[in-house]
Amino acid sequence: MRLALTHVLEQNLKLEAGCRSEAVKMVILLTDGKSQDDAQLAAQVLKDLGIEIFAIGVKNADESELTHLASQPLDVTVHNVQDFPLLGNLTNRLIQLLCWKIQERSRSRYLGVPANRWPHPSITNLIVSEVTATGLHLAWTPPSEPTRKYRIVYHPSRGGKSREVTVEGATSSAQLMNLTSNTEYLITVFPIYKDGVGEGLQDIVTTLPLPPPSSLTIFSVTHSSIHLTWQPTNKATQYLVHCISSVSPREQELEEEEEGGKEVRVGDPEVLLEDLVPGREYSIAVYALFGEEVSEPQSIRVKTLSLDLPKYLSFSEVSHNSVRVHWEASSRGVQMYHVSYVSLEGNQAGEIDVSRNASSVKLNPLSSSTSYIVSVTAIYKEGDSSTLTGRVTTRKVPAPSHLKVTELPGDDVRLEWAAVAASGVVVYQIKWMPLGEGKAYEISVPGNLGTATLPGLGKHAEYEISILAYYKDGTRSDTVSLRYTPMSRNPPLNLVLASETPSSLRILWTPPNDNVLHYRLTYTLASGSGPEKTIIVPGPENHVTLPLLHPGTKYKVMVSAVYSLGESNVVSAIGRTAACPALHANRSLTGFDMMEAFGLVEKEYASIKGVSMEPSIFGGTWTYTLFRDVQLMRRASEIHPAALPPEHTISFLLRVLPETPREPFALWQITDETFDPLLGVTLDAGRKSLTYFNRDHKAELQEVTFDLQEVKKIFYGSFHKVLTLKSVTACTDQGF
Repeated sequence: MRLALTHVLEQNLKLEAGCRSEAVKMVILLTDGKSQDDAQLAAQVLKDLGIEIFAIGVKNADESELTHLASQPLDVTVHNVQDFPLLGNLTNRLIQLLCWKIQERSRSRYLGVPANRWPHPSITNLIVSEVTATGLHLAWTPPSEPTRKYRIVYHPSRGGKSREVTVEGATSSAQLMNLTSNTEYLITVFPIYKDGVGEGLQDIVTTLPLPPPSSLTIFSVTHSSIHLTWQPTNKATQYLVHCISSVSPREQELEEEEEGGKEVRVGDPEVLLEDLVPGREYSIAVYALFGEEVSEPQSIRVKTLSLDLPKYLSFSEVSHNSVRVHWEASSRGVQMYHVSYVSLEGNQAGEIDVSRNASSVKLNPLSSSTSYIVSVTAIYKEGDSSTLTGRVTTRKVPAPSHLKVTELPGDDVRLEWAAVAASGVVVYQIKWMPLGEGKAYEISVPGNLGTATLPGLGKHAEYEISILAYYKDGTRSDTVSLRYTPMSRNPPLNLVLASETPSSLRILWTPPNDNVLHYRLTYTLASGSGPEKTIIVPGPENHVTLPLLHPGTKYKVMVSAVYSLGESNVVSAIGRTAACPALHANRSLTGFDMMEAFGLVEKEYASIKGVSMEPSIFGGTWTYTLFRDVQLMRRASEIHPAALPPEHTISFLLRVLPETPREPFALWQITDETFDPLLGVTLDAGRKSLTYFNRDHKAELQEVTFDLQEVKKIFYGSFHKVLTLKSVTACTDQGF
C-alpha cells in the first residue's frame, strides 16, 4: 500500500505527467486487505502536500488503518462495502463528495486560506435536529478561540444552487428554512475569526418528504365513477390525483392513449373520477402540491360497480363442428352481447356480437374433439359487464351410417350410406377385400356424395367393405364396415307340368329364394312348329295354368327367375295336354254328346218337363221336341269337365216348328254364375237370322249375324244341320 501511494506521488502527481499546479488534487485508495508495510508515512506526506485522500475498503479491509490513511473529515473520506459488485452503489455518493471537496478547497483559496493550513480551530460536534420537509436545526460546540461569526454553507448533494447563512459568533446554533423536501443536503459550518477562517465541519442531511393527504374516504362509487374525499393538508396549494387501472401495463398504456390518462389536479380535498370501466379495480394516488413540490402519495384501491352479467351459461346441440350457447339475459339497458371462444390449446379463437334480445347463439365452425372456453359479456352504454365463462368439448366427427349394398348387373355393386353431416366432409375413403386372402382395393369419393360403385365383387364368396370420412379440419371418423356376400341368381327348382284338361297345362316349381321379382315362362309346341308365347308370373307365385292349348299335344315349357340384378338360367320340361274323349264308342271322333248330357235320350227324356220324343224320319234315331218356354240347363263343368278348347265345332240337327216364337231366343249358350251370356247361338224367327256371340277377355260382347238366303231356309219347317266353329263359320246340310 505504501508503494502504491509513493508511486502516485512520484509518477502521477508530476507536471510532466499532466498534473496542473492550480488543480485540487485527490487520491482514491481502494484496498481489500491490510497493508504489509508502513503506509501511514506515505499517506501523511501526501496530506502535508495538500492532497486529499479518500480510503475505500472492500471485503476484509482494515477499517482502523483506513481512518489513519484518509483525510479529514473521516465521515466523508472513509467508506466500506462488502464486495466489489457493491462499489457501484457508492459511485454517485463518492462523486458528490469529491465535488464538494473540490468546491470547499476552491472556496478556501477564495477566502485566502492556504490549502491544508487552518491557523484557527474548527467547531466540533455538529448536530442536526428538528428535520422537517422544509427546514432543520443545526447546533455545534464552539471552538476554543472566540469567533466573530459562523458561516453556514449548504446545497443539494446531487447538484443545485449553493446557499449560505451567517450567524453571530456568540450563537452556537442555526435554523435552515425553505429547503426542498425529501432532498439530501451537504452542510458545512465555518468558524470566522477576526483574522481568518477555521476549517469547516460538514454533515449530510436529508429533509423529510412533504406530508401526503390523509384519511382518504370513498364517498360514492357507481359503474363508471368514483368520488373520493380526504382531510386537507396544511399549506398545500393543490392536489394531484392519479388513477391507474389494475390491468397489465400494456393494457393500461393503451387505455391512457385512448382516454388521455386519469390524472387530474383539484384545489379542494375531493375528486370525482368519471368515465371509468365498470367492474374494474383502480389504484388511486393523491399527492399534496406545495408550489412546485409534491408530497408522497396517499393511495387507495377502489373497484367500480359491476354491470349485471349474463347468468346460467349452458350448451346444447353439441356436434363435431358446432355448439349452441345459451344464457339468461341480463337486466334492462343491455345494448348487445359479445360472445367469444378460444380452444384450450389457444390455436383457434373467434367472437361474435348478437342482439340484446338474443339468449343463445350457434358457434361454428369448430374443431372436433376440442375443448373450448366460451365467454359471454353484456355490453352496456356505460361499459362492459363481467364475463360469464364456461367450458364445452365438441364431439368426435361422426362416421357414415346405414350402409347398404345393392348388386348391379355384372360383378359391380353399389354402396350407399347416410351422409354423416350437412357439411365438413372433404372425402370418403372406401376399402374392400375378400375374406381370408386376396387383394385389397380402395377408392376415394367426394364428400358431397352418398353412393359409390365398387367393381369386381363377384369372384369371392364374402367381402369386407369399410368406409370412413375425412373432414376439413384434418380429422377423420371411425371406420364403419360390413360383410357382404354376392347374391346368387338361382333358377326355379323341381319344374313339373301336369295336364289339367285337353286344353290346359298346370305348371309348378319350387322357388329358389325370396328375392325373385318375377318368373319369365315361355311355352311352345314341343315339335317346334309353332310360335313361342311368353307370360310373366309374379315372384310370390310358384304355379300357373296355361289355357287354350290343343288337346293331346306335347308342349315345351321354359321358366327362368328374374332378380333385380339379372335373370337366372332357364329350366325346361315337356308335358302333354289331355286328349278329348271319344264322342261314341268304337269311333275315332272325339267330343261331347250334349243330347246325352242334357238327358235327351230315350231312358231319361220322360223326366224332363216340356219335352216329347218321337221317331225320326231318318230312321234309327229319335227326335225330341221342346215346347214353348222350355229351357234345359246344366253346369258347364258337368258337360265340359275342361273348358271348351280354343278351337271347337258345335253341330246342331234341328227343325223350327211353325209355332216357334217370333222373338229371338238362344238355341245354345254358356253363361256365368249371374246368368250373363258368355258364348252362344241365337235364332231370330222374325228376321230369319242366326247370330253367334262371344265375350272376349275384356268382357266386351262380340257377335256375328248370318241372314243370307241359305240361313233363312232354317225357318221353313224342315230339318237342317248347323255347324258352328270358334271362327264363327255357319253351314247347313244343303252345303253352305
